[in-house]
Amino acid sequence: MKLKPGNSVIVKQEVKDPDFEKLDLGGWQGRVLIIDSSSNPDHNLVNIEWDSQTLKKIPSWYIGQSETEGYDWTIMVLYEKDVEKTKPRDKKSDVKKVRKKLENEFYWLHLGEEGKRIGKILRGTDPDDIMKCLFRWAEHLDETLNFPVAAIVDETDDYGPVKEGAKVSIKSLPHLEDLRGIIAEVSVGRSKYAFPLCKLEVVDKTSPNYQLIDDYRVWFANR
Repeated sequence: MKLKPGNSVIVKQEVKDPDFEKLDLGGWQGRVLIIDSSSNPDHNLVNIEWDSQTLKKIPSWYIGQSETEGYDWTIMVLYEKDVEKTKPRDKKSDVKKVRKKLENEFYWLHLGEEGKRIGKILRGTDPDDIMKCLFRWAEHLDETLNFPVAAIVDETDDYGPVKEGAKVSIKSLPHLEDLRGIIAEVSVGRSKYAFPLCKLEVVDKTSPNYQLIDDYRVWFANR
C-alpha cells in the first residue's frame, strides 16, 4: 500500500488509541495529512484528520478528556500498517462544519468544573460571539438568581462613586455592554448605581447565587 497526503484511510479492527487504550479505533475513517517515513515501513507514522462521520460518533467522554489533557481529538497519529486505503465518504467542508459544532460544544472544558457548567449554559452558542454569549448569560442569571444579592466590590476601574471593598446589593441586571459585560443595578444605602457584574463577588459563598455569579466571572475573564 502506498499512501500519500489526501488519501482517505480506514483504521483496521482492534487498533487502539495510543493515549486512551480502552478506545477501539477500528472502522474510524479520515484523510492523510502527513506521512512520516522511516527506513522500516512498519514504523511509518501517518497523521490522520478524522472525517465528518467519524467526528459525529466520537464519544463525548473522549472529547472531554482530550480537551482537559490538551490532546487534539480531531486528528490521530497511527502506524501506516494500522490503516487501509479507502474511498472518501464526505467533503472537507463537511469536516469543517462538524468540527466547528463540536468545538463550540466542548470549548470551555479546559476551565475544569466551572467550564463544564459554563458549557451547559452556553450550549449552542458560538463562543466567539461575545454579545450572544452575554445575552445567554443575562437570560440564565435572570432566571436563576434570587434577588437581591449581597455582594462586595473586589475591583474597580473608577466607575463613579462605588469603590473597591464597598458592600452593595444587586437588585437586577438591566443591560449589557460589549466591553464591560452584564451591568448590574446595585444599591449602596439609598443610592443606586450601574456597575459591572464581573467586578462583584457574592458575600455568602454557601449561597447558590455565589456559584452562578462566580461562573459568569470565570467566563468573562476567559472569554
